[in-house]
Amino acid sequence: MHAKLPAMTGIMGMKWYICLSAASLESRDHDWPGLLRAALRTARANTTLRPYLLWDGDEHPFLDELRGVGVSVIHRRVPFYAELAAGDSSAHWLAIAAGAYLRVEIPMVEMEDGFVLYTDADVMFLRDPVPALRQIRPRHFAACPEFRPDDGLNSGVMLLNVKQMRQDYPAFIRFIRAHQGAGLDQEMYRRFYDGKWELMPLELNWKPYWGVNERAHILHWHGIKPVVVRRLLDDPQARTFPELQRLVEMNPAGYRHYLGVYEGMNTPLEALPPAPPPRLGIAVTTFNRRALVMALVAALRELTLTPFELVVCDDGSTDGTAEVLRAAGVRVIAGGNKGIAWNKNRGLYYLLHVADCDVVLLLDDDIEPVAPGWEREWIEAVERHGHVNHVHPAYRHSVAAGLGSAEDPVLTGMIPGWALGFSKGVLAQIGYFDPRFGRYGHEHSDLSFRAVRAGFGGITLEEEGRRTLFFAIEGGLAGVPSQTSGTQDDLATNARLLAQSGKEPLYRHAWRDDNEMALLLDEIATALPGGQRAALRPTNRFATLQDYLVSTGQAEAMPAAPRTGLISMGRLVTRGATPGEVGRPWWRVDLGGIATIREIHVHASGGAPQARVGDFALEASIDGESWVELARASCAGPYIWAGPGTAWARHVRVAALGGSTAPLDRVDVYGDLP
Repeated sequence: MHAKLPAMTGIMGMKWYICLSAASLESRDHDWPGLLRAALRTARANTTLRPYLLWDGDEHPFLDELRGVGVSVIHRRVPFYAELAAGDSSAHWLAIAAGAYLRVEIPMVEMEDGFVLYTDADVMFLRDPVPALRQIRPRHFAACPEFRPDDGLNSGVMLLNVKQMRQDYPAFIRFIRAHQGAGLDQEMYRRFYDGKWELMPLELNWKPYWGVNERAHILHWHGIKPVVVRRLLDDPQARTFPELQRLVEMNPAGYRHYLGVYEGMNTPLEALPPAPPPRLGIAVTTFNRRALVMALVAALRELTLTPFELVVCDDGSTDGTAEVLRAAGVRVIAGGNKGIAWNKNRGLYYLLHVADCDVVLLLDDDIEPVAPGWEREWIEAVERHGHVNHVHPAYRHSVAAGLGSAEDPVLTGMIPGWALGFSKGVLAQIGYFDPRFGRYGHEHSDLSFRAVRAGFGGITLEEEGRRTLFFAIEGGLAGVPSQTSGTQDDLATNARLLAQSGKEPLYRHAWRDDNEMALLLDEIATALPGGQRAALRPTNRFATLQDYLVSTGQAEAMPAAPRTGLISMGRLVTRGATPGEVGRPWWRVDLGGIATIREIHVHASGGAPQARVGDFALEASIDGESWVELARASCAGPYIWAGPGTAWARHVRVAALGGSTAPLDRVDVYGDLP
């Protein structure tokens, strides 16, 4: 068993802590209820954060409003509250200090996740900060400067390393008690962690006095709050503290811009309806292992307790797999034998774009669930981390840490690929399996590497030559003995592609060109009812505008006018015809339909007379197999056939006769083509 490490929270639910005291709600120059409402509204609209409030005080009606929108309220008081109360006789100061110092209690409250976000209540979330925060792994905490980009620590927004700060907690509390007169919590963090905290991008704690920044994730009303900003903008002579007034004077445009955002956000919060459970999709890939896949389907049906969408992707099996599955009522997407990457993309595309699943699990046919409700651990892991792999018993030597649960996944350098979980949001960023990967091997590693590069499902250790460790869980699944159809050559070829892929952009389509796109969509359409097929890929190619208008009911069908005049202009398609070999013509064309041919013009190349067209036969055919000779000719220049009469044919060819070997320049066919 490996040492337990704190789970690293994923995009589907990073925890966000706010701290407040009941006594501070009465401050007219702050309006904490309005500030917190704006913070929660913007977080709900623009982020994937899960809000937690540390609250100093008794129950309050405002807490019911917060709980109604999903805020977890935790009653807490700092252990040195008596010293705070004794150190200053001002009730206003104590109300502020009791709430501000609560942030030091977060490591003693949070026992699940390794990294959490703390912000003051006076923030707005303009973009989701979680992807950026996931790239930061501070030793203690990360924060931004205060008034100037080169200024000291501002503790209003911090990414906390919970485990490390829990270890620091006893010493930090002793330090705070010993330095009560030095200032509030921010000064304590500055002194105790001097030289130990790390810098975050300014966009994660942007201030209005720096101006408008369209790339800002978190806007912090540091110093002067919106209620006072409004008074000063409406009446520049309004009285307030000079240092606060100077903040607004630093950048009035910035304050006006963000005040406009704020004032639409601080109205009472409407209770959220219960969130629907994530829609689960499971895709199973198989090839010529009918008994294995049937056993897996039976186990999934028996042991999966969450409603789920199941699709089996059959990669050209010849053992009757698809027929047996369909007879058992299983949805099957089948096609030619294209290899594992292509086959997995069949399932991915169906679950994402047809079934609209939120959590996607991809299973090979040689794995099976072993316990009822096995899928719940996978759903939780995907919601926490965005992407997760399965722990393979043979790869235990590569496990660095972790217990293998959703909360605490193992960190492993090797992944088997027989079970993978993704969120819809992560797949939207990284796309599909790379269709360049051939029959067997490494296609799953490539997709997982791309997920980690995007910030999901693992970590990258810079100090070990950019070594990647993946998140993996047990998840109630076990492998089944099987034989692979892949070869070592397949594996080696895909290994070379894997090395190359890491230098390429993240996103991959499920196809490389229009033809592959059409093929994949047609394969998926065969597994759908007629109405769904049309929605998957509607027809948008028509011979004429009239055809389109008729198909959409905007016009009546009309007889198509025949093409008259030049219906084909062809150049030499077969060179080196040998004298007497009529089966190898110099020129042959399929007109596309049975035409009424009125004239055929044969043009010779330039050059010496002996190099020009000599003896040839002009022939026509309806089916391209039986030929009728229209004329024989021998000329040193252009030749025109014009009857007698007309020819009725789809194919025309010019064939060399005798000793003629010279090329043609062009052959034109004139007539009517219906």
